[in-house]
Amino acid sequence: MNAHTVGRKYDSNRSTNEIATAIRQDIKAAQARPAGDPWGLPRSLKVSVRTRKYAGGCSIDVRVTRFVGPLHNPAALLASEALRHERNSFPDYTREVARVLAVLEAIMGDYNFDHSDSQSDHFHVRFYGNAEVHWEYARDRRAELMASPTITSLLPDLLITVAGGDLDMARRQVASQNEGHPDRRTEAAELKALLFPEPERECA
Repeated sequence: MNAHTVGRKYDSNRSTNEIATAIRQDIKAAQARPAGDPWGLPRSLKVSVRTRKYAGGCSIDVRVTRFVGPLHNPAALLASEALRHERNSFPDYTREVARVLAVLEAIMGDYNFDHSDSQSDHFHVRFYGNAEVHWEYARDRRAELMASPTITSLLPDLLITVAGGDLDMARRQVASQNEGHPDRRTEAAELKALLFPEPERECA
C-alpha cells in the first residue's frame, strides 16, 4: 500500500530542531483549548519532545511523562495476568489516554510527510518517531495499578475462576473492568471519527 501524505504545516526549510520547537508550541496551544474540545490536551499533562539524528535520517520522540488520572486500562492488565494464553484485545490505556496520544500523533503528523511504499519496503519520511507514554513512567504507573484495590481485590478470585475452567465467566469479569475502547480496531476507528469528522477539522 502506497502512502503519499504531506502534513498541513510541512515546510521543507525547517530543521528537525525547528520542527520539535513548533511541536512543543502546538502542544501548549492544545493545552489552552477549552475542556471538552476533542483536540484539547490536559493542562496538567507533561510531555517530552526530543530529537535524534543518525545515519540515514532523524526522529522526533514525543513521550508523555505525567498524566493526571487513570492511565492503564484495568481490563488489559487483568487479561495479561489471568488470561495469559489468550490474545488480549483490550487496549493498554484508557479512552482519555488514547485520545491524548492520538492528538499528539496528529500534531507530529502536521509537520511530516510520508512517501513510503510498504509493498516494496521503501520508507521515505521527513522524520521518524511517534507519540507514546514514556516506558519508565508507564512501568511505574502499572505497578501502582497492580497494587491498587481495584486489582488486588479482583485478581485472586479471577485466577481461581480461570483455574476452575470457567473461562467465559473470567472473560466477563475482565470485560467489566474495561476503561478503554472495546478493542484496538474500534479504538482506531472511534478516534478517527472523533478527531477527523466529516468535514475535516478546521485549520488552527
